[in-house]
Amino acid sequence: METKKVIGQRLKYLRENLLKLSQSELAKALGVKRTTLASWEQGKSEINYEIANKLLKQFRVNINWLLTGVGTPLINIPDKTEPKELDPLEQEVINILKKEPIENRKALLEFLKKIWASKPQSSSENASTEQKENTRTNKIF
Repeated sequence: METKKVIGQRLKYLRENLLKLSQSELAKALGVKRTTLASWEQGKSEINYEIANKLLKQFRVNINWLLTGVGTPLINIPDKTEPKELDPLEQEVINILKKEPIENRKALLEFLKKIWASKPQSSSENASTEQKENTRTNKIF
């Protein structure tokens, strides 16, 4: 079977069964016309690097699977920008800081670092702080 046709079949399978999108929805997300997407799915034309990259970034499509059939259709890419939920106080602080010029934010950060560095901690506070830091480090790595 022709390569374009096989890739088109995989793209259609992906769209219908895994992404659960219509041709119009996927075409819009990729910034192309619905007829262009239909042409890819029918094997009449090939996707280009830019579209493959969008499929990877927006939908976590395994491009190796799309092109060769090897591997799984979707890959798990850790989302490093995933926001943690903030409590109302944290959100208020951030909203205030966003309104300030960058120089003021930097100055405030340095000021807070000096305050926290000079604050004496009891041994139980030190242990608690150290434990929190270890937990944060373990989550990162």
